[in-house]
Amino acid sequence: MGIHLDDLSAYIDETNYQSSVVLRQTTPLFMFLVLGLFIFNSVLLMIIEKRKSKKDTQVLQLQANQDTLTGIGNRRYAESLVKDMFIQFKRDQKPVLLALFDIDYFKHINDTYGHDIGDRTLVQLCRALEHVVCTRDALFRMGGDEFLVICSDIGGKNLEKISTTLLETARAVDISSEGASFSLTISIGIATFRESDINEQQALKRADKALYRAKEAGRDRCEIDW
Repeated sequence: MGIHLDDLSAYIDETNYQSSVVLRQTTPLFMFLVLGLFIFNSVLLMIIEKRKSKKDTQVLQLQANQDTLTGIGNRRYAESLVKDMFIQFKRDQKPVLLALFDIDYFKHINDTYGHDIGDRTLVQLCRALEHVVCTRDALFRMGGDEFLVICSDIGGKNLEKISTTLLETARAVDISSEGASFSLTISIGIATFRESDINEQQALKRADKALYRAKEAGRDRCEIDW
């Protein structure tokens, strides 16, 4: 049985018509799906970029506040925190202790054993002190071998007890590496905020003067600015 050319032409026309109808019906849906996929991908990308940016900001902030050698807070972070705590002290009058200390004869350690051992000494001391400061305390490296412990809301804690804990912890640090073998001592100056203080720097200066007196009195001791 043959196929008439007119029938074939009619079949082709019908097929083309049906295809065009299907195309007209599906094109909006297809475009909607493409647009939806584009919007979804754009929103997802924005969320990813925002989270990455937030994480990068947190990392940069941590790096800005952290001492690169020891991993504890740096001077910048310490001064910012002390300033904030002084403002809070002016509101609630809760005592805040500032214990400024450094390692006795640290220059001799560097000169005798080298800076690598000196750096290791700083790190080991920090690790030891981190275990004895209470939860709300903060340990900071102010530069070189000078450190600061901030103890907020000390309540009935005895200042001498706090200083004794710091001194005994430092004495227990034993450095044994690459031919070096020695123990440590530190000298401490303690001060607290006073109602008469105009700013936080006054308390820090008193702690620094107390530290100087501890060194003058023979080191391995604490002087408290009453």
